[in-house]
Amino acid sequence: MSRYLFVMSAMAFVVTVIGVPSDSARACMIISAEPVVVEGEESLIVWDAQNRREYFIRRADFRGARRHFGFVVPTPTRPTLSDVDDALFDRLAQLYTRPSNLRSGRGIGGEGRPGAVPATVTIVERTRVAGLDATVLLANEAQALTGWLRQNGYTAPPGMAGYLRSYIERGWYVTAFRYDPAGARNFGSRAVMMAFSTDQPFFPYAEPRNARRARGRTFRVTVVSATRITARVGDQPWTARVGFADRTGAVHGILPHEIPPRILPDRAWITTFDERNSVRGRGDLFFDASNDTTPIPSTIETHVAHGRSRARRVE
Repeated sequence: MSRYLFVMSAMAFVVTVIGVPSDSARACMIISAEPVVVEGEESLIVWDAQNRREYFIRRADFRGARRHFGFVVPTPTRPTLSDVDDALFDRLAQLYTRPSNLRSGRGIGGEGRPGAVPATVTIVERTRVAGLDATVLLANEAQALTGWLRQNGYTAPPGMAGYLRSYIERGWYVTAFRYDPAGARNFGSRAVMMAFSTDQPFFPYAEPRNARRARGRTFRVTVVSATRITARVGDQPWTARVGFADRTGAVHGILPHEIPPRILPDRAWITTFDERNSVRGRGDLFFDASNDTTPIPSTIETHVAHGRSRARRVE
């Protein structure tokens, strides 16, 4: 097994409700009877192969929120957080969408810390970004981290400590985000960018066993890089269709200014994966350069996030 395969089981979104009693923890997860449902999710990954750095941008539509809720994101190195203009995704859609058909619709890993040391959780950074509170944490013990989450208003669901343990043992950072829907049951998050160093671009696709649900959700991820991209879940090819793939110079005009334009060639590849029924599992997505240089004409006709007028934006 390659080093990439060993370490890429990482960076999963764990949605939890904040301020709910612990015996409701199972109902806090996406698949629960009283969930915060991710209606649609779209992400953009820009890969700087020379400097081994990933720029990860995400937005989503949510349904069913009653109060504060949050999620945690493990990353192999300390992330830099920033909000970006949501119009980025609209401009991106103009590149990968079938013309005139767009419509609304639904490093790697640090080393483990040897020896018996006191359990600690270090607050690396507190900030507010894209209308939500974010805390970057570094812990040396999974139970200590779940304890910190509970003490700070998060309900850590069953199995969360076990889920985070492998990341913590490798020295990964964990960023805890907090949303306040302000009474809106349906709303959309603003776009958030996390930039971090890693040996291979990847997406947080895995979910804990008790968070998985049989009913999937609409999901789209676009990777911008020097080459066309293939995707895997673990060591198996990802079954999502490629809705668009081509080289273009237009991408430079839509990327946030925080992403240095020099990291990409004049005509970069855009590879857009479009999954109509995303059901998460144990493995994360990670991306490899493809030897195939054949363009794929667009078959994409819909938005997957912010597609409903009643989805309220969180400021």
